[in-house]
Amino acid sequence: MTVGQAALVVRKHWQETPQASRERLSELIKRSGGRPSNLSDAERRELAEHARALRLGQLGGKLAATASGRGRRRR
Repeated sequence: MTVGQAALVVRKHWQETPQASRERLSELIKRSGGRPSNLSDAERRELAEHARALRLGQLGGKLAATASGRGRRRR
């Protein structure tokens, strides 16, 4: 798998996440400056909820399938 293939898989997965969740997750990450301790307890809980909405396990499966060739289109 090339970096480009991985980027396409990640981009598609990100776009499948609800837009409101993507926007709020981005906002919380920017606000935190990469440090969850910069967020309130409620914001940290919200960040965790939005991170779960990303379904990172599913993304890993998609990347593994692409890397092994199972995710490739047949011509």
